[in-house]
Amino acid sequence: MPNSRPQLGKFFNAFFPFLGSLTAFLLLCSAASAQAPAQTQDLSSEAVSQNSSQVSSSKNYNQGRLLFGKNFLRGYGDFELAPPHNEPDLGRCNQAQPTCSAFARYIIGGYIEFQPFARTPLKHAYFFFQPNFFFGNNIPQVKYTYSMAPLAWERTMGLAIQLPKHFELRVTNHGVTSFSPFDQSLGAFDSGPNKEPLGIYNTIGIRWYFGGYDHSATAW
Repeated sequence: MPNSRPQLGKFFNAFFPFLGSLTAFLLLCSAASAQAPAQTQDLSSEAVSQNSSQVSSSKNYNQGRLLFGKNFLRGYGDFELAPPHNEPDLGRCNQAQPTCSAFARYIIGGYIEFQPFARTPLKHAYFFFQPNFFFGNNIPQVKYTYSMAPLAWERTMGLAIQLPKHFELRVTNHGVTSFSPFDQSLGAFDSGPNKEPLGIYNTIGIRWYFGGYDHSATAW
């Protein structure tokens, strides 16, 4: 029987160099794979920084839609009831008369702001509209009812321009329209239609917001 020990010795003598080479190759691959995530992370961070720089450089050119941005139409609705002996006086009767019942029981109104531009300097301008409708049929000390007979329509509207430091320039128009039968003079005791409440006027004013109210947080 031939001796197998010399053949085993030759096998191990040839295997050990191969095993050493394989070990060195695996160590080299593991080192390369350990460096790959770091390089990938560096490349990804570089790509993110390039993208952010591109985004920041493009902000001056495109900051979203030009018209009708978020909350471009905002406001509130309101309904009020005046208990008996607390009726709002629309100022139509300069003295007590049994035929002058321009004292309201109900007030229905609201407030709307319309800001059409979402960017460019025009975004600091908006239109506002505040209507109030008066209803009732009452005569103090004579007649108290819960009627919803229409009396008058009062409205305040205009243009507002937001300024730095929470200031605002406002151009305002106020008007009143009386409904029948109050759309004409009721006699010598009547101050006239379409004059009250507050009458008809135009104003230019400055408003200042503070304490976080409404537009006080608007950035310039």
